Amino acid sequence: MGIEHLKVDIPLKTCYTPPMFKIWARTMSGDKIIKSRVFPFDGAYKRADFYAYLTHICEAIDIPVPVVLKKHTLHFEKFNNSRFLPSDFVEAVDFSAFIIENTPSADKKPKNLDLYI
Repeated sequence: MGIEHLKVDIPLKTCYTPPMFKIWARTMSGDKIIKSRVFPFDGAYKRADFYAYLTHICEAIDIPVPVVLKKHTLHFEKFNNSRFLPSDFVEAVDFSAFIIENTPSADKKPKNLDLYI
């Protein structure tokens, strides 16, 4: 008698999920959020594609694309957010700020979590 009768067919799942990040974009009028939307992007974040991400977001929420300066990309990479003011747009806009923020993935666990167990 062997263990053949205990064999169960379980579909194999791959544990690998491709890298993905999300950008939360919102337009503000004072302290009030006017438009808000989260945009998922496949792959890892690349500095060279920052303008492409921004263009996609702005077209989707129907606002003009702002002028991107080095401070915007560096602030996004260092602090996970970037703020565009009406002076950063060539066209007139009806909001006081356009903010993009890199949101953390839900599957990522905070570091040093086992210190509190």
